[in-house]
Amino acid sequence: MIACAARTFAEYQRSRLRPRRFHFSVNAMSAISTRGRMHFMVFTKSFNAKVMYRFLARLVGHFDRKIHLIVDRHSAHRSKTVRDWLASHQNQIELHFLTT
Repeated sequence: MIACAARTFAEYQRSRLRPRRFHFSVNAMSAISTRGRMHFMVFTKSFNAKVMYRFLARLVGHFDRKIHLIVDRHSAHRSKTVRDWLASHQNQIELHFLTT
């Protein structure tokens, strides 16, 4: 008779067979019109001047009147790219900065 000592790894294997959970983050920015319409954009990358530029361009396309947008002093709101774009669209949109 051969003696065989074996250890079971059932709990270990069960934990290894669990599906992996993937985590991701989503960012959003929004604007509300005076008539209560909400305009928003969802993005997965970090918020920078390029994202702000895209949001402003999309926002201007939805309105036929001048837009007054209240923003904080985030660096993307004050970037040269956004300032140049605002200068060329000054009859369509104007940014108002919150005080610090």
